[in-house]
Amino acid sequence: MVRLRSREALQDYLTFYKIKTGYALAKRAGILPGTATFLVRGHRDTCSSRTARAIETALACPPGFLFEARVPAITGAALSAAAEGAGE
Repeated sequence: MVRLRSREALQDYLTFYKIKTGYALAKRAGILPGTATFLVRGHRDTCSSRTARAIETALACPPGFLFEARVPAITGAALSAAAEGAGE
């Protein structure tokens, strides 16, 4: 999973290419329209890395410019277990 860095940056690229809908973005990127529509409308900010690459390629922006790797939160229990294992 990757996370959209900035919805405003995505909107700027869409405006530049005169893309007004998630469906139009999906068609240009060769992806299914559901995720593209959610990203464009702001209902989601995550997608697969494959989808992110397709969108960045379709919008001719540098890889990793619009999307960043999503790092899962470490829970307290996982952090404690990691700390205990490091002391061995």
